[in-house]
Amino acid sequence: MNDTRQDLVDIIVLILLKYKKNKDGQIKEILQTALRRVEVFLPIDISEAANNMANQLNIPSLYNFTWSDQKGKSRMNDPKRSIFHWEHFKPIKQQISELVSLPEITQDAVAKVIFDNKICWILKEENRKLDRIAKSYRPDPNKAYEKASIRLMGIKTQNRYI
Repeated sequence: MNDTRQDLVDIIVLILLKYKKNKDGQIKEILQTALRRVEVFLPIDISEAANNMANQLNIPSLYNFTWSDQKGKSRMNDPKRSIFHWEHFKPIKQQISELVSLPEITQDAVAKVIFDNKICWILKEENRKLDRIAKSYRPDPNKAYEKASIRLMGIKTQNRYI
């Protein structure tokens, strides 16, 4: 594990220990923010539908983009975030639930929970279907995506820290 990944695990362990001790709402928000920072280390996957839409709009491979690239003058042509959705395959709320449920808070156990994930570019309409099936908790994300008829193309390790 590289130093930055290890630093993030160390930080999440500290936040998690504090959160488990007193269940403070502000500490939970800090934990959520820290878990969102993990996404730079996660591989990216793309739905076939999102890939087809990107091709129609002459957008280069979505594997080359992150959430922050979507707005503004990026090559994604989605400044209102109305076409594409940056989705955590295993939602943040589920990750928090898994972390809080750990019998022992160790660096290895935390790393396993937070890095056993990926980010998926899907269409907004696919996200609406997915949310109706399983918005914040997906014990089996593959089944949820399958039930929502979202076909993923396969992960690529595009993110800069992988």
